[in-house]
Amino acid sequence: MKTGPIIMDEMPEKAHKKIHNVSFTFLALVVGVVLFFISQTVFALFALDDEDSPTIFGSDETFSEVTLDKFLGHDYCGTFYIWLSVESNYGTVENYESAKNVKTLRGLADNVIITATPIIFFVCVFIAFRKADKKRFFAQNGWQLLMTSGIALLIKGIWTVIKHIYMMNAEQQYVTGIFENRRYYCQVYQIFGIPTLIIMTALITRQHSLNVQKKDTTANSKVLKVFAALVGTVSCAFMLIRLITRVYEIISCKTHDAMLPFYSELLTLPRDLAESPEIYRSLLIFRLLKDLPVFIAASMTVILLIRIMLSSARNEINTTQNMKRFNISMFTLFISSLIFNIMGLHEVNVLNEHFSGIYGSVVYTIGLRALCDPALYVVILWFVKTFVSIAGNVERQEQI
Repeated sequence: MKTGPIIMDEMPEKAHKKIHNVSFTFLALVVGVVLFFISQTVFALFALDDEDSPTIFGSDETFSEVTLDKFLGHDYCGTFYIWLSVESNYGTVENYESAKNVKTLRGLADNVIITATPIIFFVCVFIAFRKADKKRFFAQNGWQLLMTSGIALLIKGIWTVIKHIYMMNAEQQYVTGIFENRRYYCQVYQIFGIPTLIIMTALITRQHSLNVQKKDTTANSKVLKVFAALVGTVSCAFMLIRLITRVYEIISCKTHDAMLPFYSELLTLPRDLAESPEIYRSLLIFRLLKDLPVFIAASMTVILLIRIMLSSARNEINTTQNMKRFNISMFTLFISSLIFNIMGLHEVNVLNEHFSGIYGSVVYTIGLRALCDPALYVVILWFVKTFVSIAGNVERQEQI
């Protein structure tokens, strides 16, 4: 049976060498992750004795075995984390036991979503890299793989939001201390940032695929413009709300407690834990100054990404200007990450020296642990730039 000739993508040689190296690196990363989990499983099954197993996996403890100082883990806020215990979270052993018995959304749907979506993501992205490495990405609609992986992560993010809100409301009556007035905090950049960048990449590469296949790009151009408007609106609203909130907390710090973001929760920073109102206010001002470079870098990145999407909608994809926009975004995010993490050292010192209670014994960590470090998006943008750079070069110039 005869088959038609295999159509190869036309791509810059330099970009093809880069995608080859990235493809190999991603494969090594996937293999490393798989081997890590296999080794952990083998270790758990054969290397642990009966005395070590409860330490690693926990035990079926009885009510009498639980104490107020039982360690429950860490909670991360920017560049520091706090120590959690039964006393700090629940106040009493009774509340802790009651919270453990709260019904959750764990079940078949949760297991399928939490397990399947990462697998779909890695498989689709790996196949997309392989297609690009073999110069068959645009001719064989490789954008569909990126779109599938982006939607998979989006579904996981939405489900995580639903599950977390449900869990917070269900156990709220049992928590105490800084958790008593906690509120849900939607980390838009962490939950929706990566899926948005992958979907954006899919739409841009689809635009070039349609050009390669000599098909009409009008519909995809409109989708790119709408998506750019959506990204701009949501990003602007989120950053504006957070900035206004932070400024208001400084203005009203004598009468209201500030709220700090810990993953997907806003927890109270009680005024009575500070040595004085002046120290409390100075810490809030310093935290705003520490985060200000991130606000600026994020704003610049959103604007430049919108420009990239709009130029791609005009079939100006792999241009010199778009590559500059990627580079500027990655550079500003990297610099803001350095400032953010370095200034975090002083923040930790202020908390440990001038605050008491749970905030009086915090530990420094890099922002990546709290999933709020701009450096994470430098890596993601580098992957996006790599895919955009393999599109046939268009030398139409425009101003940044």
